[in-house]
Amino acid sequence: MIIEAMARGLAIIASDVGASAMLVKSDNGRLTFPGDSVSIVETMQELIEMSNSDLLVLKQTSQRRIREEFLWENIVSVLVSEITKRLRC
Repeated sequence: MIIEAMARGLAIIASDVGASAMLVKSDNGRLTFPGDSVSIVETMQELIEMSNSDLLVLKQTSQRRIREEFLWENIVSVLVSEITKRLRC
């Protein structure tokens, strides 16, 4: 669900579990402590109070990271490059 939300250009609020920390950085959202409702509320309040321009940066960064890191074309390109590099060794 995080990747889908990023692709839609949303600022992300997620619990710091599993691979969440790989996807959510301070430049596209916020991580909260798992099971800590106070942390979730505080994080939501932080984003609500954020300026429109700062919020826009989070949203745009989410979409940019999806384009750069998760589109199949880019993944294949990185894999081909890595395989080519290793075959040359």
